[in-house]
This record gives sequence, C-alpha cells and structure tokens, in this order.
Amino acid sequence: MKRLLTILSLAVLLSLAFLVNAQPIYGYPGYVGSPYQASGFRHFQRLRIEKGRSEAGYVVLIHTENIDPQAVQVNVKGRFLVISNDTSQKTERSSDRGSYSYSRSSSSFSQRISIPRDADVENMKRAESENLVTITLPVREGIRY
Repeated sequence: MKRLLTILSLAVLLSLAFLVNAQPIYGYPGYVGSPYQASGFRHFQRLRIEKGRSEAGYVVLIHTENIDPQAVQVNVKGRFLVISNDTSQKTERSSDRGSYSYSRSSSSFSQRISIPRDADVENMKRAESENLVTITLPVREGIRY
C-alpha cells in the first residue's frame, strides 16, 4: 500500500512539473515568444488562378493577394503561359542606444498553364485592376483540334 502511494504521488508530481514547465509547440496558439525576430514580410504570398472561355476567347484570371498586380509577370514559353512573381524585402533598424538589426526576406512563385492550340498568342491582352490580372487570348479561326 505504501509503495502504491509513493508511485502515485511521484506520478502526480512529475505530471505537475511537466504542466508547469510545458510550453506549446512553436507556431501554435498559446506559444509565447519566438526563437526568431518576426519581420513584417508575408512569406507565403499566393496567386489564385482561374481559367475559362468567353466570347472574347480564352480568359485567365489571376487573383493577387498582398501582391501588386504590376509585379506579376506573364510570359509565353512554347505552348505554355508562365505566371511568376519574385518579391524581396530588406529592413534595417537602429536605435539611439546603439542597437542595430537587419533582416532580409524573399519569396518567388512560378506556375505554368498550357495554352490551347487555337489560342492567338500574338494578340494576347493584359488588363490589371485592384488584386486582379486578366489575360485574354483570342481564338484563331480555322484551327481545329
């Protein structure tokens, strides 16, 4: 009986010690502090791409989130439309007390979309609005699959 009480009290003490010193895993809710100084740069910038066809031809809609639409490059390589973006940011801070910090972040994105055979790449049109890039590829007449 005495041995059982000793084992139980030891188990309770160990579990309490673990709970007092335990910290949630980095990045999960409840975590206090960070092993690295966080910058204001968003590392995972995304582009959402929709493809479709309208009366004007083939339409590619590129929805940009937190990215300037003018920074999105759209190029034609062979029978593919290549959509890409490269972003970098540098931050320098110094204080009156003599402390100094420097951070540098960068990210890149690239995606290929196949172009239909009857799309007229020579007359491709690009239109930009807030958080949206629209690419229109007219359909060439007389070409069939």
